[in-house]
Amino acid sequence: MRKPSILLCSILILVSNVLHGQVLPIGHDTLLYNHQLVFSGGYDYAANSVQNAISSKFLRGGEITEEMKDASLVKHRAVNRIGGILTGELNYSAYDVKLFKDWGLNIKAGYDLFGGLIYSKDFFGLAFYGNQPYLGDTVSMSGMNATYTSFQKLGFGITSPNSKTSVTLNFYNIDNHFDAQFRTFEFIQDESGDSFSIEMDGEIEMPKNSRMNQGFGVGVDVDFRLPIAWGSENTAFIQFQAKNIGIGFSSQPYTRYYTDTSITFDGFTLDELIGDNSFLGDTSITVNSVLDSIGIYSNNFRPTYLLPGFIQIAKIVDEHYTGKFQPFFGVRLYPTLIYSPMVFGGLDYKPIEKLRVGANLSFGGFTGLRGGLYANANFGIWKIGLSTETIRGWISQKAPGQSLFLRVGCAL
Repeated sequence: MRKPSILLCSILILVSNVLHGQVLPIGHDTLLYNHQLVFSGGYDYAANSVQNAISSKFLRGGEITEEMKDASLVKHRAVNRIGGILTGELNYSAYDVKLFKDWGLNIKAGYDLFGGLIYSKDFFGLAFYGNQPYLGDTVSMSGMNATYTSFQKLGFGITSPNSKTSVTLNFYNIDNHFDAQFRTFEFIQDESGDSFSIEMDGEIEMPKNSRMNQGFGVGVDVDFRLPIAWGSENTAFIQFQAKNIGIGFSSQPYTRYYTDTSITFDGFTLDELIGDNSFLGDTSITVNSVLDSIGIYSNNFRPTYLLPGFIQIAKIVDEHYTGKFQPFFGVRLYPTLIYSPMVFGGLDYKPIEKLRVGANLSFGGFTGLRGGLYANANFGIWKIGLSTETIRGWISQKAPGQSLFLRVGCAL
């Protein structure tokens, strides 16, 4: 009865990959299949203070006006967050391949990027307005923390055709990793701007080259579904989901710059710059020697670090629920201070048998309160879903972020 081949499903889903889509509210399907192929992907960037009027200019180009900067500056608090996630994954489940009793084979391949920054209001002001507004004052940037990791993965594991529970062991190619933290970072200048001092205690870790392979990693994905009683006659499903929980190892040398010092700068005279004994004319001077002279040191090493995986616990949607409305809710965690724990909840509505739509609210992550919408259509062996976690991001330049997620599935 189900004529289309797995090859045809694969081709159509791979074509959909150009839309860069990710995670929709996941539905639990109790039907039994021999094979299932799912593409999920998307992007989400958000901030608690920087508006789309500014962030869109960095992504698409354009002029940042004084009005745009002023509108974002007044939104800033003492501590601020900004970050983004880009992901795409193809997951194939062969339920009819019996590996361990009733467990089938699960294979997945994907790409993930995670980056974020915690920063102060003064940092935004110095970056966008320069030092002029802070003459004779102190710019405090203490507590600033930045991270960025991107990788590709290939995973092999087992999956249950009945419960849809799965466990996958992943292997990662890490193409970039960057980490910086400043426990103390203060920029102090006199009223004329001729001299300044910096109080700094922190470190920056970055790769020494731009190779496609900066390291490798190993980790796991886990998707566990638990049925519970919901009311007097219904059953609900609680999902425990963990993705990319693992460790990265560098295969290329990294450089760590670190300091705990005070730096004072009084400027250069013309002779110091271009004279016979000038700073620029002395060939014995290197970047490292200059940094050492002011108390910024460096060493080469090969770091080991946690991958930016996430854990989510949620009541998910039952695709075979006979009623029109059902709630979903949960919490999502990343192992970093840059992404605060995000709680979410929403309502799923099934107007007709083949269509589900819904709305949700979330709080946390890189930003504060957001409202999202989604739609999920069932076309027999095909299921297609599209969602955004911030509908305001698509209609207002004053919104602090934007997101779009796509999910396409084929089951035979």
